Amino acid sequence: MKNLFALTLHAFALSVLAFPAGAVFSQETDSLASQKSIFDLLPADQVAQVVLTTDYKLLEANRKTDKYQPGHIQFKVKKDVVLDMDMKIKCRGKFRRMKCDFPPLKLKFRKKDLRKKGLSEVNELKLVTHCLNDRTRSRELVIREYLIYKLYSIVSNYSFRVRLVKVRYAGQEKPLSRIKHYSILVEDGEDLAERYNAEKYEAMGVNPDSLHRFQEIATSLFQYMISNADYSYTMYRNVEMIRLPDGRIVCVPYDFDFSCLVKAPYARPNASLGQKSICDRVYLGFPRTFEEVDPVLRYYEKKKVSLMDQVHTFRLLPQQSREEIIAYLNAFFREIKDRDHIMQVIENSKGAF
Repeated sequence: MKNLFALTLHAFALSVLAFPAGAVFSQETDSLASQKSIFDLLPADQVAQVVLTTDYKLLEANRKTDKYQPGHIQFKVKKDVVLDMDMKIKCRGKFRRMKCDFPPLKLKFRKKDLRKKGLSEVNELKLVTHCLNDRTRSRELVIREYLIYKLYSIVSNYSFRVRLVKVRYAGQEKPLSRIKHYSILVEDGEDLAERYNAEKYEAMGVNPDSLHRFQEIATSLFQYMISNADYSYTMYRNVEMIRLPDGRIVCVPYDFDFSCLVKAPYARPNASLGQKSICDRVYLGFPRTFEEVDPVLRYYEKKKVSLMDQVHTFRLLPQQSREEIIAYLNAFFREIKDRDHIMQVIENSKGAF
């Protein structure tokens, strides 16, 4: 009888997933559909060229502060300049800001300048920069993290918009000013919330029952799949919380450099979670019942081909790297076939409370 009830519930859940009404994952809201943003100027299938100019000695001096300084940025798609304007710039982040050879950045535009260009007033962008001066190693790290954002967008439409760009940091001493580095443009949390007609949720602590259940499980499984233990819902670490109009809270992850798929040289296993290697998977979501989890596992199994195809065709990474990633993802899919095992992992979550 219990199995019959579970199967009925699973069939219902899967029918909801197939229904395009957006009850599980929503697309961008109509209210923002007519507002062109900087992201709309940069095609998702092309690597835009960026020239960033500022006082880099001052930027380094202010690495530990949140002080903005003047800067200028130019975006090119192929040979066309699609945006050329002044802005403000500062270092951002916590760990990478201190540990990287070059810190991650935050860009802030003047809203009136954006209006003059016919763009929305969404005026802040994050830039995930090259962490290491070693160009070859840094290129792969950035592109691996970019791939993770692309993979996450396959399992959830509640995701940050990202663009892969090549940045030349003009204004430095030669030959540094001629070098181009791969970087990731990521929209700001305020922009993410606005795009979904939501609001940022910043109250202390989060009640598991207030979360979008399916989405929270899907996100936690994604972090488990890529073996990223550097996040926390309760501490709001590397996750943005937004409250939808219906009151449910959605958790949207970012910063995947500590994951096994990236393998940043500074990433260390979390011994308090039982990790001996960053590739030891640890589940940090909230404990849930089998009736809640199984539809999400089935959803992932349906998405497996799309996830693998994304990696297989991702030519920005060498074949050896892609094969390594595919093998690691395949191990996850073999693991979730054993429902008793994966439920034990989820019920014994080490990071939810």
